[in-house]
Amino acid sequence: MRFILPDPDKASDPVRRSKHYRLSLYLITLAGIIFRSELAVLLFTITSYLYLTGQITLRREILPAGLSATLIALALTIPIDSFFWQRFPLWPELSALTYNVFSGNASNWGTSPPYYYFYSSLPRLLLNPLTYLLCIPLALYNRPTQWHATSLLLPSLNFLVLYSFLPHKEWRFIIYVIPPITAAASLGAAHIWLRRSKTLLYRLASILLILSVASSFFISNFVLLPISAINYPGASALNKLHFLADGSKKIIAVHMDNLSCQTGVTRFLERPPPQSLLFAPEGATDQTLWVYDKTEDETQLLTPAFWDRFDYVLAERPEKVIGKWEVLDTVHAFTGVELLEPGKAGWLERMGVECADDSECAERGKSERKRGRELVELYVWVEELARRYVTGGWWVGVMVEPRIRILKKVVGSGSGG
Repeated sequence: MRFILPDPDKASDPVRRSKHYRLSLYLITLAGIIFRSELAVLLFTITSYLYLTGQITLRREILPAGLSATLIALALTIPIDSFFWQRFPLWPELSALTYNVFSGNASNWGTSPPYYYFYSSLPRLLLNPLTYLLCIPLALYNRPTQWHATSLLLPSLNFLVLYSFLPHKEWRFIIYVIPPITAAASLGAAHIWLRRSKTLLYRLASILLILSVASSFFISNFVLLPISAINYPGASALNKLHFLADGSKKIIAVHMDNLSCQTGVTRFLERPPPQSLLFAPEGATDQTLWVYDKTEDETQLLTPAFWDRFDYVLAERPEKVIGKWEVLDTVHAFTGVELLEPGKAGWLERMGVECADDSECAERGKSERKRGRELVELYVWVEELARRYVTGGWWVGVMVEPRIRILKKVVGSGSGG
């Protein structure tokens, strides 16, 4: 997107302008085919705007960029992904697009109102309210920046409108519009800042800008970051299970339910097979081999014999797990925010931390737990200072509730028992 930014030098050099536009369309096409299919919509809105405003043509920019990027991207993604998935031919992004959009399965993960991106996702991603309440309107109103701001905003807003027709919405689907929207806002901010010494109004607006940036930084790091940290109970549950059970058996089978897989369970968190298994005879190693299962088929989940295969289960609803199981641990997750009155403890103080002291962390051999405890202590320290000297004891707290239970099979019982 850097190559479609307004550039005064492009106006006097049509060859350079054409090359930059062509490279931009090429890169977006490449990224859309290989990595994220929703970029096709953004590519359409950007290409349409540039074409309708006479900045690009079919022959010089659109066709060369589109055809070359498509051929190269397909030549890369189909052989590589087909090999790893053991299905040929496989184009993953086309498969995902067909499954989620054309077959309508994306709605299975939840739906949101048509204007959700505009009233919820976009304000939260931009965070600083002056971005859209002051800076962008000023950039559009001010004649010297009007054209540049429009060229940045119009393709992005059209992308948001088109993508709003899909019922399933997530902020990660629209993250691509944040750089151009922020760039448009910076035009308005620059207009204010360069005139801060001319009038009292501009001086006050420039001070307001500084305060808003500082406030956004503070909120991002000391409100939203802690919320994000407890928004992945699946990952926390799997990490806890590894710590609690690794080494207890030579082979451990664990089933992870839908919520666990949606909230942080990835292949990156799974324990790889012990290296000694590659060289030692079967049963000669004392390391644990973890076997993971993510079955979603309702028919299998209702079969008692299915659950006999597992030693542990990560479950949102333990009552759906057939057989005799005990709750080994419970993982909490974010459910909302609350206004803490003076004297009321924050959620970190109420929940506690996993390592009580450095020695405990050392005994566990988990340096990352020690670092996590230190970050928690830093947050609590900042919160205490802010509540004591700035807010008069008031604070925006986080509400949590139990989300995932770590279940352990009761020894000697089967699912049919």
